[in-house]
Amino acid sequence: MKSEICIISCGAKKIWNTNPGAPKTPAKDAYIGPLFKKCKDYADTFYPGSWYILSDKYGLIHPGTLISDYNTPPSAIAGNQDFIRFVSVQVSKLKLNPAIVITTTGQIHQSIIKAVFMNSKIINPLSGLSQGKRMQKINQILGEKK
Repeated sequence: MKSEICIISCGAKKIWNTNPGAPKTPAKDAYIGPLFKKCKDYADTFYPGSWYILSDKYGLIHPGTLISDYNTPPSAIAGNQDFIRFVSVQVSKLKLNPAIVITTTGQIHQSIIKAVFMNSKIINPLSGLSQGKRMQKINQILGEKK
């Protein structure tokens, strides 16, 4: 059991947007948008081996999990109790019971994380920021690390 994990959001832009014939791809390489890449850099830098992706289709997945293309928007999981139960089962199977969950997600994914990890402290250094401001903040955090 890890006492601290990081969860980042999936992204709308995927490898299949530029390469429709791509096979199943590790989740960490499947999402290719700039915000996802920055969040992945953040997770790799500060939580190597202890981070996950919250996917609108696949739920909470390890970065190495092979995925296929999909078009499930975040709005489909907003307030969706079935999805929350699905992710809760995944968390149980992964034996995750962290004291702290660090996340870089937007509001919809943040609400899922709060519902699933009710007994954990949730920290989001990007909370309440627009996508552009989230990118700036991550760049600032990563710049301070170097």
